[in-house]
Amino acid sequence: MRTKILYPILPILSLLLLVVHVLTRFEKIPILLSILFFVWTFIFSISGLIGELILDLKFRGDVKDFKEGFIEWQKRLYDRSPYFSYFGMILFVAVPLIRWQNSLWFSLSSAWIWTLLISFIFLVLLPLV
Repeated sequence: MRTKILYPILPILSLLLLVVHVLTRFEKIPILLSILFFVWTFIFSISGLIGELILDLKFRGDVKDFKEGFIEWQKRLYDRSPYFSYFGMILFVAVPLIRWQNSLWFSLSSAWIWTLLISFIFLVLLPLV
């Protein structure tokens, strides 16, 4: 349900909100806020889908825990492109490596943490450089 409904629909809804905001010229909320909300939901959805891929590795039995699942995901990324793998290594510090009893909370919390980390990098660190 999360991979088919929640994560794909969030950025679509926020993009729709952005389009409606532009077309109606809604002045009470700044356009920058709508753009930031779209970027945030897009990053949140990508991060959530990555968390789901890691969970899928665990539930199929390919890995024993989430840490090993993340490392396995890194190997697959490196086989495709080393640059993707380096980007994934940045995200490694944000993965909650505890054993969640409910996969929904793991997926949502990892997506939230990754989104905060990426937002911090792009909104705080990059403007300082």
